[in-house]
Amino acid sequence: MTIGVCVAILLRRKIGLKVRGILQESINSIQIGGIVKLTKKIIKGTLFFESIGAVLLMIRFIRIRNRKRNLVRDLSFYISLLQRRV
Repeated sequence: MTIGVCVAILLRRKIGLKVRGILQESINSIQIGGIVKLTKKIIKGTLFFESIGAVLLMIRFIRIRNRKRNLVRDLSFYISLLQRRV
């Protein structure tokens, strides 16, 4: 449900009361107020830690391969590795 809300936020759509109630149940929140803000924080935190992991993996694999390659291509490769893990 969090991913669906993320897409809705990116498309600038309003989050209805029904979806907020479902989010409230999935996050185990007592009150319905602030659910969308909490979801945004969850998404930002996840992206932050995933990007740190991608950078650390990139540095590690660059040392292993011991070749200089295009940095953008390597970064996109390691991000795709992290997404396959989920």
